[in-house]
Amino acid sequence: MVEGSSKTGLKNIQARYAFMTEEAVIIEDACDTFSVTIPLLQHL
Repeated sequence: MVEGSSKTGLKNIQARYAFMTEEAVIIEDACDTFSVTIPLLQHL
């Protein structure tokens, strides 16, 4: 992760998905990799 990051973008993604689904947004920050896994949404 970028040093000094406020992580606002990640918080925004989590908040928006929490509004649309109960499934979690998974954020993994390992030594050499960073990934964000988001649930697929169905168009209603």
